[in-house]
Amino acid sequence: MACLKLGSRADVFRKQGQDWYCTTGLPSDITVTVGEQSFHVHKFPLLSKSGLLERCIREKIEKGDDSCVIDLPDIPGGAKAFELAAKFCYGVKFEMTASNVVHLRCAAEYLEMTEEIAEGNLIVQTENFLTQTVLRSWKDSIKALHTCDDILDLAEKLQIVKRCIDSIATKSCTDPDLFGWPVVQYGGPMQSPGGSVLWNGISTGARPRHSNPDWWYDDVSCLSLPLYKKVISAMEYRGINQDIIVGSLNHYAKRRLPGLNRRKSISDVSSCLSMSSLTSISSEEEQKYLLEEIDRLLPFQRGVTSCKLLFGLLRTAIILKASPSCVSNLERRIGMQLDKATVEDLLIPNISESVETLYDVDCIHRILDHFLAMEQETGGASPGLGEDAQMLASPSLMPITMVAKLIDGYQAEVAPDVNLKLPKFRSLAAAIPNYARPIDDGLYRAIDIYLKAHPYLSESEKEELCRVMDCQKLSLEACTHAAQNERLPLRVIVQYCTTGLPSDITVTVGEQSFHVHKFPLLSKSGLLERCIREKIEKGDDSCVIDLPDIPGGAKAFELAAKFCYGVKFEMTASNVVHLRCAAEYLEMTEEIAEGNLIVQTENFLTQTVLRSWKDSIKALHTCDDILDLAEKLQIVKRCIDSIATKSCTDPDLFGWPVVQYGGPMQSPGGSVLWNGISTGARPRHSNPDWWYDDVSCLSLPLYKKVISAMEYRGINQDIIVGSLNHYAKRRLPGLNRRKSISDVSSCLSMSSLTSISSEEEQKYLLEEIDRLLPFQRGVTSCKLLFGLLRTAIILKASPSCVSNLERRIGMQLDKATVEDLLIPNISESVETLYDVDCIHRILDHFLAMEQETGGASPGLGEDAQMLASPSLMPITMVAKLIDGYQAEVAPDVNLKLPKFRSLAAAIPNYARPIDDGLYRAIDIYLKAHPYLSESEKEELCRVMDCQKLSLEACTHAAQNERLPLRVIVQVLFFEQLQLRSSIAQCLMVSENLEGGSRQLIPTISGEQYRPGWPLASRENQALREGMDNMKQRVADLEKECSTMRDEIERLGRSRSTGKDRFSLNMKPQICSTKEAIPTIATASEEEMAVGNLPASRLTFTKGDLKKVREEVAKYKVVAPARVGLVAPVDVVVPPGNTALDPSQTTFFQVLDIPTKINKGTMEIIRPVELIKKGDKVGSSESALLAKLGIRPFSYGLVITNVYDSGSVFSPEVLDLTEDDLMEKFASGVSMVASVSLAISYPTIAAAPHMFLNGYKNLLAVAVETEYSYPHADKIKENLKDPSKFAVAAPDAADSGAAAPAAAKEEEPEEESDGDLGMSLFD
Repeated sequence: MACLKLGSRADVFRKQGQDWYCTTGLPSDITVTVGEQSFHVHKFPLLSKSGLLERCIREKIEKGDDSCVIDLPDIPGGAKAFELAAKFCYGVKFEMTASNVVHLRCAAEYLEMTEEIAEGNLIVQTENFLTQTVLRSWKDSIKALHTCDDILDLAEKLQIVKRCIDSIATKSCTDPDLFGWPVVQYGGPMQSPGGSVLWNGISTGARPRHSNPDWWYDDVSCLSLPLYKKVISAMEYRGINQDIIVGSLNHYAKRRLPGLNRRKSISDVSSCLSMSSLTSISSEEEQKYLLEEIDRLLPFQRGVTSCKLLFGLLRTAIILKASPSCVSNLERRIGMQLDKATVEDLLIPNISESVETLYDVDCIHRILDHFLAMEQETGGASPGLGEDAQMLASPSLMPITMVAKLIDGYQAEVAPDVNLKLPKFRSLAAAIPNYARPIDDGLYRAIDIYLKAHPYLSESEKEELCRVMDCQKLSLEACTHAAQNERLPLRVIVQYCTTGLPSDITVTVGEQSFHVHKFPLLSKSGLLERCIREKIEKGDDSCVIDLPDIPGGAKAFELAAKFCYGVKFEMTASNVVHLRCAAEYLEMTEEIAEGNLIVQTENFLTQTVLRSWKDSIKALHTCDDILDLAEKLQIVKRCIDSIATKSCTDPDLFGWPVVQYGGPMQSPGGSVLWNGISTGARPRHSNPDWWYDDVSCLSLPLYKKVISAMEYRGINQDIIVGSLNHYAKRRLPGLNRRKSISDVSSCLSMSSLTSISSEEEQKYLLEEIDRLLPFQRGVTSCKLLFGLLRTAIILKASPSCVSNLERRIGMQLDKATVEDLLIPNISESVETLYDVDCIHRILDHFLAMEQETGGASPGLGEDAQMLASPSLMPITMVAKLIDGYQAEVAPDVNLKLPKFRSLAAAIPNYARPIDDGLYRAIDIYLKAHPYLSESEKEELCRVMDCQKLSLEACTHAAQNERLPLRVIVQVLFFEQLQLRSSIAQCLMVSENLEGGSRQLIPTISGEQYRPGWPLASRENQALREGMDNMKQRVADLEKECSTMRDEIERLGRSRSTGKDRFSLNMKPQICSTKEAIPTIATASEEEMAVGNLPASRLTFTKGDLKKVREEVAKYKVVAPARVGLVAPVDVVVPPGNTALDPSQTTFFQVLDIPTKINKGTMEIIRPVELIKKGDKVGSSESALLAKLGIRPFSYGLVITNVYDSGSVFSPEVLDLTEDDLMEKFASGVSMVASVSLAISYPTIAAAPHMFLNGYKNLLAVAVETEYSYPHADKIKENLKDPSKFAVAAPDAADSGAAAPAAAKEEEPEEESDGDLGMSLFD
């Protein structure tokens, strides 16, 4: 980077805090304030260069103001720019670079530092540097333009922006290889990693690269959007290729819009990381504005912009909720070149608030419409032509054929979505013209996948979907598959009566027509009779009757018509309600014909359906679409009464076949008999929740009626709440976040009836469930309430609903867990990871309830609270809960201190018997927020009571560097008090038992008795007695050890030690001054594997400790890998022959071990890491190692500590030798000598070096001057005749060989002087 050095004087400016002082020796006579910084300077240097400051001083003198304080709040570049301008005025040295010249130029303009004030002023200097240096360099032009952001208006006024942009645009349009610009590939923007390439004889610190058209993308992408737009406009004005412009826009967008980097390559990721210092992730609004601007800058031409970029911009625009015009514009651009897209590009996720489908099918439909409209405009689609003519005449057949294939592939991808409705799927397939598909195999595949994912479609719906497909265009393979496809409709059902007589009346129900006869229908239906009579009276011979609003639609009329004809059909609980309402609509009463349909359906309802639990549920479930008429006919009321009565009774009393089906209303088959009849069900015990699954299939209005009827009959509130919980989990997907496996299976079985509702329906359902829940403490579980609250926040339910749920939780907060409290924050302004404010409100509700019930009495002291509070246990549990919650949310860097502190302070002091949990939360918060000041840390720590910390917490806090010093001192003080109190209590037990007869209160004449003195005296006395007792106990232990040593020595001579439980053959150990006496206790392998060994493991010796350790380490025993053991080492199965027969292949495959069969036996191909150190051994691993005969583990004794001469140390110390100690000592002496020489401080270690260096200096002076002495004469003589050095060299070699080894460690300068063939003492 080019620079210009100005000034010649040394720097006389120094900074103290926010003040700058000029240390010229003269007191300052003027103060200039720039923002928060003040410059104490002198008038003459500044006034001689700046017209603005001169005018300000003159105005102050005229007004009689002697303050001499000038405020420059809006100087361009701020304090940094003024500092450089002041240095220029003083003539102080500083560097003008491309990074500060723009600010300095604008500051000089602001301060009026023109040539009229002084010759060679700052304006001229900056202008010359800009013109002659900065604008001639590509890199410096970029840097200068980048610094214009914060002073853009003034920089534009001074033409700096325009000149920089012209320089950049001119250079970007030129091949840099023509004139040797050092175009470089930096490790990061504006930064060279260093290199050895030379340019004009100067090292550029860069690696050259080929002059590709995109060489300038990285550099320009660091600019802000306004400046970048100006640069792009300048390049377009100079006629740069549109493809290069689009490439730059693509590069800029990927750097600024994180959503575009979803499928980024590794090189792009590295480049993006290198740009992180300049292009930090913008806010959502900034990204939205950037995206819309990039959309305006993109050229509106087909093929210039890649489809991948356009789809990336569209996907990002949908996520950021950009303006509709922007989204529509991007869709139109994509539609212009849809034939160049891929199926992967089309898979745009649906992120609308009412999440209906997995992918945004509507967006793709709009893009397809734009493509077809463009085809229509260009003559690509001519509806008036036949298919053959289209095949020959359409000039754009190839693009539209490719689009048809693309859409078929896209539909095959989205077809498995269960929420994709039939009309939307069918309309997208039908949008493609018929001539665009030369073969329909792709469309058939998509339809087949859709039918497989939507098994509940009716035959008519399947036929409607299949009409889009032309069966004549299917290939032979597709036809063969379709002929065996059970999901396709076998034929189109046209409902004609095949009685042999021509029909004389047509009844239309919706889109279906029934060609029937008058007599059978008119003999049963009063409505049809009346309609025919009216038509005859009017003279209408059409005999067509329209029944658009018949209950149950065409299916119900079909059954009613079969009843009129006497055709066999089955009346079931699933169709009886529709049939009853259709009969009522058709007026099929007893007055028209005896035993008519109304009577038949009523008898079946009363005598069969309402007596069965399962049939009552089915019948009530079918009332949804005809609810008004079903309520008018009392069907709903009768079904609900039947259900409520049965749910309040134990089904075991009268033998109902209460079943547990694989799915609702469906039996998987079974062999259980009930009254001799196979029920196709498995019996279960009559738990109170046996009816939850069946009732949960009902719609919300019907379910509310059922629950009201059950409450009226006095069913237990706990059972009602359980049913509401079950119903909510089935209908609200948000409640199933932590669902168990059994619940998931049950939910999957319900998928055919309870599809996911829209967001508004879920919100309404949640608010209704909240109203149905009983408002009593303990009836509703906390987990359910928290699940409802979390779902309410996600669905943005009404504030009253959210507040009601928070109040319910607050009533029983002591029953919650920390996991329940972790409610994510999903507000639009996402500040914290979890919703801390919500938990604070819940805690306030709990404390308010405690206050109302007398649980918290602020007027009482802590001890009184501990004794008098009836709700001590709940509030203590809540305090522990909140402490745990704060520890979980503390790592969130966005969690502000006031919010964290207020939540901790909300808990009353008496609620925490110990503050360890709060201390842990505070410690985690301080670790995650290292930028807090000392005052803020102290403010946070005031919430914690240091007297309530345990000994372990005090020990940790005393070593915690994150805590403020004051808190650490308090912790140490209270820790000392606890230790003294504990020691005093332990050592004064006997004294307390005896009654404490001695009086320890001192009598001090002339002073009043103080209460603290007795306690201090007792503690001191107790400590002294404790020390005496400890000394006596140590002496007793030493005697006992001596006695044990003698006894063991005596026993060792007479017999040897046997084998222990590990079969360790221990040699007899004789207790002598040179041998060790191990006292080895036994333990099981399991104990040794997990480190659960007895505490006493002692070995006494007077011999060599290192030899004793080696002797103990010899005794180890191998052991197999048993199930449940913790592996002390990694276990690797080596390759090779296992001697196992090939029948064991499955066993090796389960463990994922590669094998092959070699000569009739299994052979392992490569090494396999079977068990890692620290993992538990499983049954499969243990069995494999046993089969292979591998015993991987070995156990023995490990020496952990060594006690010698009153010191305890690690056994690694025994490995140290005398050579190691001497090496350490020599290294220390060398370091002492080095430090002494560096600071010129004489020490014994540095004295020889100092003498030698002094002699060197003396010799150097003698050589350079006429001064001389005998040894110097010899050196001078050798210098005059260099041939004498050859004679001196052997002598130097001999003397060097006789020198001590330590001389080799001298510094290189000292060794080089040894070549002169003499020493210091020659």
